[in-house]
Amino acid sequence: MESDSEVLIKTIRGERTAEDYIMLIVEDIRSMANIVQCSKFLFTKRDANKVAHTLARYGPTLDFEQIWMEETPEICNPLILNDVRCVPT
Repeated sequence: MESDSEVLIKTIRGERTAEDYIMLIVEDIRSMANIVQCSKFLFTKRDANKVAHTLARYGPTLDFEQIWMEETPEICNPLILNDVRCVPT
């Protein structure tokens, strides 16, 4: 799992602490991660996480709930295409 919040990733990994109310959420995250056979928490700079960043900013602008199952939102297509081009073969 990736996040562009280095503080969050370090907290989940146990490399730092946070306020009690945040630690309750972090403990839930850790518990859910233990259910999965193999999980990692990685910090990813925002530049490398443009699709997620774009979706996070786009979501609040929608007037209704929208779910994408087999297709991607048009706003993400150029970013996905760029990601595919950057993957080494």
